[in-house]
Amino acid sequence: MPDAMIIQGKVEYIWTDEDFARMLRDKLGDDAERYFLGILFSREQAHKCPGECDKTYRLQEHYERVLKDVRDEVAAWKTRKMTKDEIDDKREQLIMTIDHEL
Repeated sequence: MPDAMIIQGKVEYIWTDEDFARMLRDKLGDDAERYFLGILFSREQAHKCPGECDKTYRLQEHYERVLKDVRDEVAAWKTRKMTKDEIDDKREQLIMTIDHEL
């Protein structure tokens, strides 16, 4: 059963959230529609991943930490004082570390 609303003196019947978004666009413009759909999407997403999001966040934190460690490792190399072979050895060690994390 639809919700009936009186908007600007006219009865509007709203069956779905998309109908409400369309009415917002027609009466208030695209910005109002996008705002409503954005809030609606955020709320839907909050309910869709109660445990999966936690796992995803942990994975993201882990790989961000790995990337920062790699960055710090490369930044610490004193390449001007190293031979080509020493740089190659360090690069190979770093590749093995990255492969281990993947």
